Amino acid sequence: PWGAWGTCSSSCGVGSQVRTRSCSQGLCSGSSKATQECQGIGVCSSPHVTCTKRRVRRNVNTLTSSEKTNLSLALRKAISSREYENIANFHGFPETLCSGVCCPHGSLDFLPWHRLFMVQMEEVLGEALPYWDWTENGSVPALWESLAAPIKQGNLLSSPRCNRPNLNTVIRSSSITINANELKKKTKTAFMATTFAIFHDQISLPHNEVHVSMECEMWDTRTAAYDPIFYLHHAYVDKQFAFWQELQRLRGLSLKMENHPDLLKSLPPFDNKKFNKLQKTHIFNWGNETFDYKENYCYEYDDLTFDGKTPEEFLSAMTSSFVPIFDLKPTPPLPTVYVGIILPKTAPSGFHQFALCLAGSCVSAGRVATFGSPSQNTSSPGIVAKKTHYLVEYEVTDLVNDLGWEGSESESEFKLTAKLANNRLEVPAPVVILRYRGVEVGSIGTVVIGPKQQRQDYGDLLDKFERIIGGN
Repeated sequence: PWGAWGTCSSSCGVGSQVRTRSCSQGLCSGSSKATQECQGIGVCSSPHVTCTKRRVRRNVNTLTSSEKTNLSLALRKAISSREYENIANFHGFPETLCSGVCCPHGSLDFLPWHRLFMVQMEEVLGEALPYWDWTENGSVPALWESLAAPIKQGNLLSSPRCNRPNLNTVIRSSSITINANELKKKTKTAFMATTFAIFHDQISLPHNEVHVSMECEMWDTRTAAYDPIFYLHHAYVDKQFAFWQELQRLRGLSLKMENHPDLLKSLPPFDNKKFNKLQKTHIFNWGNETFDYKENYCYEYDDLTFDGKTPEEFLSAMTSSFVPIFDLKPTPPLPTVYVGIILPKTAPSGFHQFALCLAGSCVSAGRVATFGSPSQNTSSPGIVAKKTHYLVEYEVTDLVNDLGWEGSESESEFKLTAKLANNRLEVPAPVVILRYRGVEVGSIGTVVIGPKQQRQDYGDLLDKFERIIGGN
Protein backbone atom coordinates (compact mmCIF):
# COMPACT_ATOMS: atom_id res chain seq x y z
CA PRO A 1 0.00 0.00 0.00
CA TRP A 2 1.02 3.59 -0.64
CA GLY A 3 2.01 5.74 2.32
CA ALA A 4 0.82 9.31 2.90
CA TRP A 5 2.14 12.15 0.75
CA GLY A 6 5.15 13.87 2.30
CA THR A 7 5.52 17.56 3.07
CA CYS A 8 5.43 19.93 0.11
CA SER A 9 8.94 21.04 -0.85
CA SER A 10 7.75 24.65 -1.04
CA SER A 11 6.18 26.57 1.84
CA CYS A 12 4.63 28.89 -0.74
CA GLY A 13 4.09 28.59 -4.47
CA VAL A 14 4.49 25.38 -6.46
CA GLY A 15 6.60 22.54 -5.10
CA SER A 16 6.67 18.75 -5.10
CA GLN A 17 5.88 16.00 -2.62
CA VAL A 18 6.76 12.34 -2.49
CA ARG A 19 5.12 9.17 -1.25
CA THR A 20 6.47 5.62 -1.10
CA ARG A 21 5.06 2.15 -0.73
CA SER A 22 6.26 -1.10 0.72
CA CYS A 23 5.89 -4.20 -1.42
CA SER A 24 5.19 -7.75 -0.42
CA GLN A 25 8.47 -9.67 -0.56
CA GLY A 26 10.03 -6.63 -2.22
CA LEU A 27 7.96 -7.02 -5.40
CA CYS A 28 6.11 -4.07 -6.86
CA SER A 29 4.35 -3.57 -10.17
CA GLY A 30 5.96 -0.31 -11.18
CA SER A 31 7.89 2.19 -9.09
CA SER A 32 7.89 2.16 -5.29
CA LYS A 33 8.16 5.97 -5.27
CA ALA A 34 5.75 8.59 -6.65
CA THR A 35 6.07 12.36 -7.03
CA GLN A 36 3.35 14.94 -7.58
CA GLU A 37 3.09 18.71 -7.85
CA CYS A 38 1.83 20.54 -4.74
CA GLN A 39 1.02 24.08 -3.66
CA GLY A 40 2.53 25.54 -0.51
CA ILE A 41 -0.01 26.91 1.93
CA GLY A 42 1.84 30.14 2.65
CA VAL A 43 1.91 33.38 0.69
CA CYS A 44 5.23 33.96 -1.05
CA SER A 45 6.94 37.12 0.09
CA SER A 46 10.02 37.14 -2.12
CA PRO A 47 13.29 38.04 -0.37
CA HIS A 48 14.11 39.93 -3.54
CA VAL A 49 17.45 41.50 -4.01
CA THR A 50 16.52 44.98 -5.21
CA CYS A 51 17.07 45.24 -8.95
CA THR A 52 17.09 48.90 -9.90
CA LYS A 53 18.88 48.53 -13.23
CA ARG A 54 19.59 45.28 -15.07
CA ARG A 55 22.99 44.58 -16.52
CA VAL A 56 22.79 44.03 -20.27
CA ARG A 57 24.92 41.24 -21.71
CA ARG A 58 26.11 42.07 -25.22
CA ASN A 59 27.80 40.28 -28.08
CA VAL A 60 31.55 40.53 -27.46
CA ASN A 61 32.11 41.53 -31.09
CA THR A 62 29.90 44.62 -30.71
CA LEU A 63 31.61 46.06 -27.62
CA THR A 64 33.08 49.56 -27.80
CA SER A 65 36.75 50.21 -27.03
CA SER A 66 35.88 51.65 -23.63
CA GLU A 67 33.70 48.63 -22.78
CA LYS A 68 36.54 46.28 -23.68
CA THR A 69 38.97 48.33 -21.59
CA ASN A 70 36.64 48.24 -18.58
CA LEU A 71 36.23 44.47 -18.85
CA SER A 72 39.98 43.94 -19.13
CA LEU A 73 40.63 46.10 -16.08
CA ALA A 74 37.87 44.28 -14.18
CA LEU A 75 39.39 40.87 -14.94
CA ARG A 76 42.89 42.05 -13.99
CA LYS A 77 41.52 43.27 -10.66
CA ALA A 78 39.69 39.97 -10.05
CA ILE A 79 42.87 38.03 -10.79
CA SER A 80 44.97 40.28 -8.56
CA SER A 81 42.55 39.91 -5.63
CA ARG A 82 42.41 36.11 -6.20
CA GLU A 83 38.62 36.29 -6.42
CA TYR A 84 38.85 35.05 -10.00
CA GLU A 85 40.44 31.75 -9.06
CA ASN A 86 38.21 31.37 -6.00
CA ILE A 87 35.07 31.61 -8.14
CA ALA A 88 36.55 29.45 -10.92
CA ASN A 89 37.13 26.82 -8.23
CA PHE A 90 33.31 26.49 -7.95
CA HIS A 91 33.40 24.62 -11.26
CA GLY A 92 36.25 22.19 -10.76
CA PHE A 93 39.65 21.59 -9.20
CA PRO A 94 40.63 21.51 -6.37
CA GLU A 95 37.68 19.40 -5.24
CA THR A 96 37.27 20.99 -1.81
CA LEU A 97 33.82 22.64 -2.04
CA CYS A 98 31.59 19.70 -2.95
CA SER A 99 31.85 15.93 -3.08
CA GLY A 100 33.96 15.89 -6.25
CA VAL A 101 33.64 18.78 -8.71
CA CYS A 102 30.59 20.96 -8.09
CA CYS A 103 29.60 21.50 -11.72
CA PRO A 104 26.96 19.07 -13.04
CA HIS A 105 27.31 17.76 -16.59
CA GLY A 106 24.96 15.11 -17.90
CA SER A 107 22.19 16.02 -15.47
CA LEU A 108 19.31 18.50 -15.71
CA ASP A 109 21.07 20.78 -13.21
CA PHE A 110 23.56 21.73 -15.93
CA LEU A 111 21.90 24.87 -17.32
CA PRO A 112 20.57 26.25 -13.99
CA TRP A 113 23.91 25.62 -12.25
CA HIS A 114 25.92 27.41 -14.94
CA ARG A 115 23.44 30.30 -14.94
CA LEU A 116 24.24 30.82 -11.26
CA PHE A 117 27.93 30.48 -12.01
CA MET A 118 27.84 33.20 -14.66
CA VAL A 119 26.10 35.54 -12.21
CA GLN A 120 28.76 34.75 -9.61
CA MET A 121 31.64 35.76 -11.89
CA GLU A 122 29.72 38.72 -13.29
CA GLU A 123 29.35 40.09 -9.77
CA VAL A 124 33.08 39.77 -9.13
CA LEU A 125 33.83 41.68 -12.32
CA GLY A 126 31.22 44.33 -11.61
CA GLU A 127 30.48 44.40 -15.35
CA ALA A 128 27.97 42.59 -17.56
CA LEU A 129 29.51 39.47 -19.06
CA PRO A 130 29.67 39.62 -22.85
CA TYR A 131 28.87 36.52 -24.87
CA TRP A 132 30.60 34.85 -27.82
CA ASP A 133 28.06 33.79 -30.45
CA TRP A 134 29.98 30.89 -31.95
CA THR A 135 27.06 30.04 -34.26
CA GLU A 136 27.89 33.21 -36.24
CA ASN A 137 31.62 33.72 -35.66
CA GLY A 138 34.03 30.84 -35.04
CA SER A 139 37.04 33.09 -34.36
CA VAL A 140 38.12 33.21 -30.72
CA PRO A 141 37.39 36.74 -29.39
CA ALA A 142 40.47 38.82 -28.62
CA LEU A 143 39.03 40.11 -25.33
CA TRP A 144 41.13 38.83 -22.36
CA GLU A 145 43.46 36.81 -24.63
CA SER A 146 46.52 38.74 -23.45
CA LEU A 147 45.81 38.12 -19.75
CA ALA A 148 47.54 35.33 -17.84
CA ALA A 149 44.77 33.60 -15.89
CA PRO A 150 45.73 31.58 -12.81
CA ILE A 151 44.77 27.99 -11.95
CA LYS A 152 44.26 27.33 -8.27
CA GLN A 153 46.82 24.70 -7.21
CA GLY A 154 47.54 24.14 -10.89
CA ASN A 155 50.89 22.59 -10.03
CA LEU A 156 48.94 19.59 -8.67
CA LEU A 157 47.03 18.98 -11.91
CA SER A 158 48.62 18.67 -15.33
CA SER A 159 46.83 19.76 -18.49
CA PRO A 160 45.54 16.67 -20.31
CA ARG A 161 46.20 18.00 -23.80
CA CYS A 162 48.91 20.67 -23.51
CA ASN A 163 52.16 21.26 -21.65
CA ARG A 164 51.99 24.37 -19.48
CA PRO A 165 55.23 26.36 -19.28
CA ASN A 166 53.85 27.72 -16.00
CA LEU A 167 51.96 25.02 -14.11
CA ASN A 168 49.75 27.58 -12.35
CA THR A 169 48.70 29.53 -15.45
CA VAL A 170 46.15 28.70 -18.16
CA ILE A 171 47.48 27.66 -21.57
CA ARG A 172 45.55 27.74 -24.86
CA SER A 173 45.97 25.61 -27.98
CA SER A 174 47.57 27.41 -30.93
CA SER A 175 45.37 25.59 -33.45
CA ILE A 176 41.66 26.01 -32.76
CA THR A 177 39.00 25.27 -35.36
CA ILE A 178 35.40 26.23 -34.62
CA ASN A 179 32.83 25.36 -37.29
CA ALA A 180 30.11 27.99 -36.77
CA ASN A 181 27.70 26.46 -39.28
CA GLU A 182 27.94 23.05 -37.61
CA LEU A 183 27.28 24.59 -34.20
CA LYS A 184 24.33 26.54 -35.62
CA LYS A 185 22.83 23.35 -37.02
CA LYS A 186 23.09 21.58 -33.66
CA THR A 187 21.67 24.59 -31.81
CA LYS A 188 18.69 24.77 -34.18
CA THR A 189 17.90 21.13 -33.47
CA ALA A 190 18.00 21.85 -29.73
CA PHE A 191 15.54 24.75 -30.09
CA MET A 192 13.03 22.38 -31.70
CA ALA A 193 12.74 20.47 -28.42
CA THR A 194 9.60 21.10 -26.36
CA THR A 195 10.69 19.48 -23.09
CA PHE A 196 13.46 20.65 -20.79
CA ALA A 197 15.10 17.21 -20.73
CA ILE A 198 15.37 16.98 -24.53
CA PHE A 199 16.56 20.58 -24.83
CA HIS A 200 19.21 19.92 -22.18
CA ASP A 201 20.48 16.84 -24.02
CA GLN A 202 20.55 18.50 -27.44
CA ILE A 203 22.13 21.81 -26.37
CA SER A 204 24.94 19.83 -24.73
CA LEU A 205 26.19 18.93 -28.24
CA PRO A 206 27.31 22.42 -29.37
CA HIS A 207 28.38 23.21 -25.80
CA ASN A 208 30.60 20.13 -25.63
CA GLU A 209 32.01 20.72 -29.11
CA VAL A 210 33.30 24.18 -28.21
CA HIS A 211 34.99 22.85 -25.07
CA VAL A 212 36.68 19.97 -26.87
CA SER A 213 37.69 22.13 -29.86
CA MET A 214 39.48 24.59 -27.57
CA GLU A 215 41.78 21.85 -26.21
CA CYS A 216 44.05 22.41 -23.17
CA GLU A 217 42.24 23.63 -20.05
CA MET A 218 38.84 23.89 -21.77
CA TRP A 219 39.03 20.16 -22.57
CA ASP A 220 38.79 19.23 -18.86
CA THR A 221 35.88 19.97 -16.50
CA ARG A 222 38.36 20.40 -13.66
CA THR A 223 40.25 23.31 -15.27
CA ALA A 224 37.87 24.74 -17.90
CA ALA A 225 36.57 27.61 -15.75
CA TYR A 226 40.07 28.99 -15.18
CA ASP A 227 40.26 29.97 -18.88
CA PRO A 228 38.57 33.38 -19.38
CA ILE A 229 37.08 32.19 -22.69
CA PHE A 230 34.89 29.89 -20.58
CA TYR A 231 32.76 32.85 -19.49
CA LEU A 232 32.23 34.20 -23.00
CA HIS A 233 31.29 30.67 -24.09
CA HIS A 234 28.88 30.00 -21.23
CA ALA A 235 27.31 33.45 -21.38
CA TYR A 236 26.20 32.42 -24.88
CA VAL A 237 24.99 29.01 -23.69
CA ASP A 238 22.94 30.92 -21.11
CA LYS A 239 21.56 33.16 -23.86
CA GLN A 240 20.53 30.02 -25.75
CA PHE A 241 18.76 28.88 -22.58
CA ALA A 242 16.97 32.24 -22.39
CA PHE A 243 15.97 32.04 -26.07
CA TRP A 244 14.52 28.56 -25.54
CA GLN A 245 12.65 29.79 -22.45
CA GLU A 246 10.94 32.37 -24.62
CA LEU A 247 10.11 29.67 -27.19
CA GLN A 248 8.49 27.68 -24.40
CA ARG A 249 6.50 30.70 -23.24
CA LEU A 250 5.19 31.18 -26.76
CA ARG A 251 4.36 27.47 -26.94
CA GLY A 252 2.44 27.75 -23.66
CA LEU A 253 4.80 25.33 -21.92
CA SER A 254 6.85 27.54 -19.58
CA LEU A 255 5.14 26.59 -16.29
CA LYS A 256 5.45 22.88 -17.01
CA MET A 257 9.15 23.40 -17.67
CA GLU A 258 9.93 25.20 -14.43
CA ASN A 259 8.23 22.59 -12.27
CA HIS A 260 10.36 19.68 -13.46
CA PRO A 261 10.97 17.50 -10.35
CA ASP A 262 14.74 17.42 -10.93
CA LEU A 263 14.89 21.22 -10.66
CA LEU A 264 13.16 21.48 -7.27
CA LYS A 265 16.35 21.41 -5.21
CA SER A 266 19.26 23.62 -4.19
CA LEU A 267 22.51 23.70 -6.14
CA PRO A 268 25.84 23.49 -4.30
CA PRO A 269 28.03 25.33 -3.53
CA PHE A 270 25.68 28.29 -4.05
CA ASP A 271 23.54 27.08 -1.15
CA ASN A 272 26.47 27.18 1.27
CA LYS A 273 27.21 30.53 2.93
CA LYS A 274 30.69 29.31 3.81
CA PHE A 275 31.65 29.46 0.14
CA ASN A 276 29.03 31.75 -1.38
CA LYS A 277 28.93 35.31 -0.07
CA LEU A 278 26.76 36.65 -2.90
CA GLN A 279 23.23 37.29 -1.67
CA LYS A 280 21.33 36.87 -4.94
CA THR A 281 22.75 33.45 -5.83
CA HIS A 282 22.46 32.25 -2.25
CA ILE A 283 18.82 33.26 -1.89
CA PHE A 284 17.80 31.95 -5.32
CA ASN A 285 19.89 28.79 -5.45
CA TRP A 286 17.22 26.26 -6.48
CA GLY A 287 17.21 25.00 -10.04
CA ASN A 288 13.70 26.26 -10.82
CA GLU A 289 14.46 29.69 -9.36
CA THR A 290 17.08 30.32 -12.04
CA PHE A 291 14.40 30.56 -14.75
CA ASP A 292 13.44 34.09 -13.68
CA TYR A 293 16.89 35.46 -14.41
CA LYS A 294 15.78 39.04 -15.06
CA GLU A 295 14.24 39.55 -11.64
CA ASN A 296 16.27 37.17 -9.46
CA TYR A 297 19.72 37.98 -10.86
CA CYS A 298 19.11 41.37 -12.49
CA TYR A 299 20.48 40.87 -16.01
CA GLU A 300 19.15 40.55 -19.54
CA TYR A 301 20.45 40.23 -23.10
CA ASP A 302 20.82 42.89 -25.76
CA ASP A 303 18.43 40.82 -27.89
CA LEU A 304 16.96 37.34 -28.06
CA THR A 305 17.68 36.23 -31.60
CA PHE A 306 19.12 33.15 -33.27
CA ASP A 307 20.21 32.97 -36.91
CA GLY A 308 18.66 36.42 -37.40
CA LYS A 309 15.27 35.30 -36.07
CA THR A 310 13.33 36.25 -32.96
CA PRO A 311 11.64 33.41 -31.05
CA GLU A 312 8.35 34.29 -32.78
CA GLU A 313 9.99 34.14 -36.20
CA PHE A 314 11.76 30.87 -35.36
CA LEU A 315 8.47 29.21 -34.40
CA SER A 316 6.74 30.62 -37.46
CA ALA A 317 9.42 29.16 -39.75
CA MET A 318 9.19 25.83 -37.95
CA THR A 319 5.39 25.76 -38.27
CA SER A 320 5.47 26.63 -41.97
CA SER A 321 7.65 23.58 -42.67
CA PHE A 322 5.29 21.18 -40.89
CA VAL A 323 3.76 18.46 -43.05
CA PRO A 324 0.67 16.89 -41.39
CA ILE A 325 0.83 13.13 -41.12
CA PHE A 326 -2.55 12.84 -42.90
CA ASP A 327 -1.45 14.93 -45.90
CA LEU A 328 -0.14 11.99 -47.91
CA LYS A 329 -1.62 12.50 -51.35
CA PRO A 330 -0.78 12.09 -54.11
CA THR A 331 2.76 11.12 -52.96
CA PRO A 332 3.84 10.70 -49.32
CA PRO A 333 6.20 13.52 -48.26
CA LEU A 334 9.80 12.60 -47.51
CA PRO A 335 10.52 12.74 -43.79
CA THR A 336 13.29 14.52 -41.95
CA VAL A 337 16.13 12.08 -41.25
CA TYR A 338 18.20 12.04 -38.07
CA VAL A 339 20.94 9.84 -36.70
CA GLY A 340 20.26 9.07 -33.05
CA ILE A 341 23.50 8.62 -31.08
CA ILE A 342 23.60 7.02 -27.64
CA LEU A 343 25.91 8.85 -25.23
CA PRO A 344 26.84 8.13 -21.59
CA LYS A 345 25.91 10.88 -19.15
CA THR A 346 29.42 10.59 -17.74
CA ALA A 347 32.33 10.24 -20.16
CA PRO A 348 35.81 11.65 -20.85
CA SER A 349 36.15 14.51 -23.33
CA GLY A 350 36.44 13.63 -27.00
CA PHE A 351 34.91 13.62 -30.47
CA HIS A 352 32.93 10.64 -31.75
CA GLN A 353 32.50 10.26 -35.52
CA PHE A 354 29.56 8.41 -37.03
CA ALA A 355 28.60 7.22 -40.51
CA LEU A 356 25.36 6.76 -42.44
CA CYS A 357 25.02 3.54 -44.45
CA LEU A 358 22.85 2.10 -47.21
CA ALA A 359 23.25 -1.41 -48.58
CA GLY A 360 26.76 -1.75 -47.21
CA SER A 361 27.93 1.63 -48.49
CA CYS A 362 28.84 4.06 -45.68
CA VAL A 363 29.76 7.76 -45.69
CA SER A 364 30.91 10.00 -42.87
CA ALA A 365 27.84 11.83 -41.54
CA GLY A 366 29.07 13.94 -38.63
CA ARG A 367 30.46 13.92 -35.12
CA VAL A 368 29.35 14.63 -31.58
CA ALA A 369 31.42 15.50 -28.52
CA THR A 370 31.42 14.44 -24.89
CA PHE A 371 32.87 16.69 -22.18
CA GLY A 372 34.36 15.44 -18.94
CA SER A 373 37.82 14.84 -17.48
CA PRO A 374 40.54 12.30 -18.27
CA SER A 375 40.00 10.65 -14.89
CA GLN A 376 36.28 10.23 -15.54
CA ASN A 377 35.02 6.75 -16.32
CA THR A 378 32.26 6.14 -18.85
CA SER A 379 28.98 5.54 -17.00
CA SER A 380 27.75 1.93 -17.01
CA PRO A 381 29.62 0.65 -20.08
CA GLY A 382 27.59 -1.98 -21.90
CA ILE A 383 24.39 -1.30 -19.92
CA VAL A 384 22.10 1.34 -21.43
CA ALA A 385 19.22 3.09 -19.63
CA LYS A 386 17.82 6.62 -19.20
CA LYS A 387 19.47 6.82 -15.79
CA THR A 388 22.97 6.52 -17.24
CA HIS A 389 22.65 7.37 -20.96
CA TYR A 390 20.81 9.71 -23.27
CA LEU A 391 19.95 9.81 -26.96
CA VAL A 392 20.85 12.86 -29.06
CA GLU A 393 19.72 13.53 -32.61
CA TYR A 394 21.74 14.85 -35.53
CA GLU A 395 19.91 15.79 -38.73
CA VAL A 396 21.24 14.23 -41.95
CA THR A 397 18.36 15.03 -44.35
CA ASP A 398 20.54 17.14 -46.65
CA LEU A 399 23.21 14.44 -46.76
CA VAL A 400 20.59 11.81 -47.68
CA ASN A 401 19.32 14.05 -50.48
CA ASP A 402 22.82 14.87 -51.75
CA LEU A 403 23.63 11.16 -51.96
CA GLY A 404 20.40 10.40 -53.80
CA TRP A 405 19.32 8.09 -50.98
CA GLU A 406 16.06 9.95 -50.37
CA GLY A 407 13.94 7.17 -51.89
CA SER A 408 15.29 4.56 -49.47
CA GLU A 409 13.11 5.74 -46.59
CA SER A 410 9.81 5.69 -48.52
CA GLU A 411 7.13 2.99 -48.30
CA SER A 412 7.43 0.51 -45.43
CA GLU A 413 10.99 -0.77 -45.80
CA PHE A 414 13.55 1.54 -44.20
CA LYS A 415 17.06 0.58 -45.18
CA LEU A 416 19.25 3.39 -43.84
CA THR A 417 21.47 2.47 -40.88
CA ALA A 418 24.25 4.20 -38.93
CA LYS A 419 27.43 3.23 -37.12
CA LEU A 420 30.14 4.76 -34.95
CA ALA A 421 33.61 5.03 -36.48
CA ASN A 422 35.21 4.12 -33.14
CA ASN A 423 33.14 2.85 -30.24
CA ARG A 424 35.35 4.04 -27.39
CA LEU A 425 32.22 4.77 -25.34
CA GLU A 426 31.02 1.16 -25.38
CA VAL A 427 27.50 2.05 -26.53
CA PRO A 428 25.17 0.41 -29.06
CA ALA A 429 25.30 1.59 -32.67
CA PRO A 430 23.42 4.77 -33.59
CA VAL A 431 19.88 4.44 -34.91
CA VAL A 432 18.18 6.20 -37.81
CA ILE A 433 15.13 8.30 -36.89
CA LEU A 434 12.52 9.47 -39.39
CA ARG A 435 9.71 11.92 -38.68
CA TYR A 436 7.64 14.43 -40.63
CA ARG A 437 9.10 17.88 -41.22
CA GLY A 438 8.34 20.42 -38.52
CA VAL A 439 7.69 17.83 -35.82
CA GLU A 440 9.76 18.65 -32.76
CA VAL A 441 12.99 16.79 -32.05
CA GLY A 442 12.78 14.06 -29.42
CA SER A 443 9.13 13.34 -30.20
CA ILE A 444 7.34 10.51 -31.94
CA GLY A 445 8.84 8.98 -35.06
CA THR A 446 10.11 5.78 -36.61
CA VAL A 447 13.41 4.26 -35.49
CA VAL A 448 15.53 1.94 -37.61
CA ILE A 449 17.93 -0.32 -35.69
CA GLY A 450 20.97 -1.69 -37.54
CA PRO A 451 21.44 -5.40 -38.29
CA LYS A 452 24.02 -6.01 -35.54
CA GLN A 453 21.92 -4.67 -32.65
CA GLN A 454 18.94 -5.94 -30.70
CA ARG A 455 16.04 -3.84 -29.39
CA GLN A 456 17.03 -4.62 -25.80
CA ASP A 457 20.52 -3.17 -26.37
CA TYR A 458 18.98 0.32 -26.09
CA GLY A 459 17.24 -0.21 -22.76
CA ASP A 460 14.36 2.25 -22.34
CA LEU A 461 15.83 4.99 -24.57
CA LEU A 462 13.59 4.10 -27.52
CA ASP A 463 10.33 3.78 -25.58
CA LYS A 464 9.02 7.18 -26.74
CA PHE A 465 9.05 6.27 -30.44
CA GLU A 466 5.88 5.03 -32.10
CA ARG A 467 7.50 2.52 -34.42
CA ILE A 468 10.73 0.51 -34.28
CA ILE A 469 12.07 -1.42 -37.25
CA GLY A 470 14.81 -4.06 -36.96
CA GLY A 471 16.53 -5.20 -33.79
CA ASN A 472 14.55 -8.35 -33.16
